[in-house]
Amino acid sequence: MLLELYIKNLAIVEEARISFAEGINILTGETASGKSIIISAITLLCGARSNISLIGRYLDSAFIEGVFSLSDFEVDILRKKFLDLNLDISIEDNLLIVSRNLNKNGRSLSKINNRNINNSTLCQIMLNILNVCGQHDSYTLFNRNNFVDVLDSFSDESFKIKLKKIEYLYDSIKKTTLKLKNIKKACDNFEENILELENQILELESLELEKLDEEKLENEIEKYSNSKNIIKSCVNLKELFNSEISDVNLFTLLSDISKNLTEIENDDKNFKLSEEFEGISFEINDIFEKIENYYNGIYIDEETFLNLQEKFNLLNDLKKRYRKNKDELIKYKDVLTDRLITVKNSKDFLEETKSTLKKLKTDYIHLATEISSLRKKKALELEKMIEKELLDLDLKNSTFKINVISNNKITKIGFDDVDFLISTNKGEELKEISKVASGGEMSRIMLGFKKVLSEKDKIQTLIFDEIDTGISGITAQVVGKKLVEISNNRQLIVISHLPQIAIFSDRHFIIKKEILENKTVSKINIANKEDKVLEISRLISGSNINEITLKQSCEMIKWADSVKEKLRCTKK
Repeated sequence: MLLELYIKNLAIVEEARISFAEGINILTGETASGKSIIISAITLLCGARSNISLIGRYLDSAFIEGVFSLSDFEVDILRKKFLDLNLDISIEDNLLIVSRNLNKNGRSLSKINNRNINNSTLCQIMLNILNVCGQHDSYTLFNRNNFVDVLDSFSDESFKIKLKKIEYLYDSIKKTTLKLKNIKKACDNFEENILELENQILELESLELEKLDEEKLENEIEKYSNSKNIIKSCVNLKELFNSEISDVNLFTLLSDISKNLTEIENDDKNFKLSEEFEGISFEINDIFEKIENYYNGIYIDEETFLNLQEKFNLLNDLKKRYRKNKDELIKYKDVLTDRLITVKNSKDFLEETKSTLKKLKTDYIHLATEISSLRKKKALELEKMIEKELLDLDLKNSTFKINVISNNKITKIGFDDVDFLISTNKGEELKEISKVASGGEMSRIMLGFKKVLSEKDKIQTLIFDEIDTGISGITAQVVGKKLVEISNNRQLIVISHLPQIAIFSDRHFIIKKEILENKTVSKINIANKEDKVLEISRLISGSNINEITLKQSCEMIKWADSVKEKLRCTKK
């Protein structure tokens, strides 16, 4: 259950700390006083998409934190969930602390027990803790596209495993059907496909890509292109080192230098350079030999040069044609080789793939038929449960029917279309639920669904946002009683505008909008007995509170307390 909700700088709530109780927590207040902000805060803790417009004027960020007390069952569920999601989150003393920080730059930071978590994961986790029931849920419930999902949500884990398997079979059928189409296409153009693939592979193999060094290839081409300049430079160097047509060259100069250094050393024993210079002379001689070897090894082969250019041009052409680099071309060659094998064996693959597809469809039909049968069985069970709830909610002449129609279309959920049909008056024929139910009837039908679903899911906290839409009088009292029944083993947080529902509160919060220092702020206060009487009187008569409305309020609250005591004792 939600023990405490802390809100800071969210819309017109500057700061509030709300302590919720077990049973029914009712929130009432004037229109636009800030009731919906509390629901927004809770939905944000459930991973709802944030909006910077929710950030108040007092700071550049908004902060929401919820403290939840978990049952042992919930702790086991969450620990398994954390393990499945590979989350290192510990739970101590059965407490879960969830926080959300919204910034004006559009970013938000979510945490569970002080561990950062993304919003999609937060949403998955909080589905096990609380459920928010609002006007959007009515749209979801009465939208025909969602009927199969609503029905399936009442099924057990073994059924959900079958749903995963049927989805896998559906995907396999799609992939195999596409594969079969491609194989048939290959068979239709058998010779042309083989020739095209062989030519593509031949081109790639001609480059010997595994051995090809692109940088070395470019350097070789550049060397051949500049061969005349290279030869000219080599000839010049040879003449500078050891020219036979001139008396002066590098070697004669080195010899003269060495001779003069030796003479100095003979005359001055402290002068020692000839040995060092001799080493330099050897190094220069070694360089000359390398230049000479390089020059002697230069061979201008026009054919080799043209082959290198052709290889270089082909490589760039293939890179551009296939939009791949050299390493990717190597992998693509392997892909083409596999494809060639497939095409050459396409006639054999054709029969094999046909056989595979036939088996997949047979398996699908068998499982889809089983799923359809289980859905029809579950539909009968659900019809009885919903009709019981509708009877309790004063829809006494209602008949509720779930039609499961098999259309034999292969989809990821099986063969079935599902319709929710209802008749709210005796003698009327069944019609689609969205076309028959009024606003008040929709509220009660949704409450009935939520009651049945919450019992299955064992969710401990339910949030009802304006569950009283379209109802009043005795019907509102009936809805109030139903909320008491649900609250026997659950915590409810309910926004209401009706005194017939508000009187059932175990803890009552009054939301007021005030002007402080020219700023509009929302204040949330826990009502004591006197406050509750006054608030119920306001809900009855608006601002015209008098002794009659106060007396009526006291009597209604006393009656509601007796109803709660009776219903809760009966449950126990």
